[in-house]
Amino acid sequence: MATVGNADRHRERAEAQQRAATVASRRRRSSAALSTHLAHQPGSSDGRKIAAVDKNIEMIDKVPDSYASTKVGTLFAGQRALGCPLRLALPDSSAVAGCPELAACLELQSPPWVHAPCSSAAQKLYLSKNSLRSLAGVEQFRELRALSVADNLLADFDCLAPLAAAGIALEAAFFEGNPMADLPNYRAQVIHRLGPTLAVLDNRLVPAAGASSSWAA
Repeated sequence: MATVGNADRHRERAEAQQRAATVASRRRRSSAALSTHLAHQPGSSDGRKIAAVDKNIEMIDKVPDSYASTKVGTLFAGQRALGCPLRLALPDSSAVAGCPELAACLELQSPPWVHAPCSSAAQKLYLSKNSLRSLAGVEQFRELRALSVADNLLADFDCLAPLAAAGIALEAAFFEGNPMADLPNYRAQVIHRLGPTLAVLDNRLVPAAGASSSWAA
């Protein structure tokens, strides 16, 4: 038994040393905010997903609305002009009313079009292997459904507060490799705090609501 205990302590010490070496390596590189990374590498987003893995990002600051929660409209034009449905992304219906040339081109003098609001916001945020100590700022991504922040520096469950406060309905979350993941009742606490929409945590399915309440013990 003593041999097993020593082996466990040795493994834990090695893992702690590896984490410390990783943190030190990241700190030697220049740090960045998420908005700075997106400004320099706009290809990191495809409109529905933002991927900035291992970029030494230290904070989720305010990003342009086009990445977070921009509301646009979709103009559905009939088939009369072009022989097929046409969709145009416009800020509001006045964009057509204020442009006679566009209306004439689409033969919309008596507009058979419908302006339907829709969301063009990121639903997936991949920020693993960075230097995040907080999730403050994530609340701007109101349509977020998947969040991956594994291998960061998130220390405790209070880091999850911005998600709950904003009412973000996450379906998948990844926190492995953070100090928080080593705390007692880690899975039960995260599942409880993120709410009933969470279906996957760290690549493992979440039990149905009410199936586990060990966090309260």
